[in-house]
Amino acid sequence: MRYHLLCEVGPDGSTQIFVQELPGCYSRAPTFDEATSKVPMKIREFLDWLRKHGEQVSDDHYEVSTEVSEVITGKWPVNLGDSQALFKSDLRPLDEEEVRRCIRYVKYAREDLIQLYLNAPEDALEWKPDESTPRHIKRIAEHVAEVDLFYLERLGPRRFKKWPLNFLETSNELAIMRLSNLSDDEVNCSVSHHPPGGWTGTAEPEGWTARKVLRRFVWHERLHSATVSKLLEMFHKEKGH
Repeated sequence: MRYHLLCEVGPDGSTQIFVQELPGCYSRAPTFDEATSKVPMKIREFLDWLRKHGEQVSDDHYEVSTEVSEVITGKWPVNLGDSQALFKSDLRPLDEEEVRRCIRYVKYAREDLIQLYLNAPEDALEWKPDESTPRHIKRIAEHVAEVDLFYLERLGPRRFKKWPLNFLETSNELAIMRLSNLSDDEVNCSVSHHPPGGWTGTAEPEGWTARKVLRRFVWHERLHSATVSKLLEMFHKEKGH
């Protein structure tokens, strides 16, 4: 199957690639070439992830060929995991099946993160290997829930805060409810502009559509689930578990 790559390049050349046909599937590396070379592996990992959650994925999807569809170069720090690009494909109207599919992916990603949190030893939740690590697991859980609301503000929700696990569950319920009730303008991917909110370090308005919100929801969840997995692996290794 041929996959189209949406490439976001930072001022230092670091690159994050989103796979258009697989919302939330991404590859990130210090250079464009490294990021693109990792894409086939990332696609197959994403397809395995879908199968694990019960999605029917035909074998021909694993026959990967890729095409760079769009490249956006920005001033924001892509190397730190930030994303601000509004791709041309984000402007395409959504159909009902696409919305339902992305909502399923959002649910799968949240299930993974909550399960990781529940399986973590109590003393691992606020543990960090060193001071250069920006967040411990509990703070990651809070951060993901907060960013749920940041994304939903692009569609118009309210903000609240709770203890991390309840916050994750409640924010996801709110997200699913809101994403299941997109307006006609949102389904047609009308563009709204918002301040970037502090993560990217720029003050320029950022373009958003419902398609971009869905893509970013799944991507952000999986990005931080990977970090939680690594922290738990390091924790168990250090503690001899």
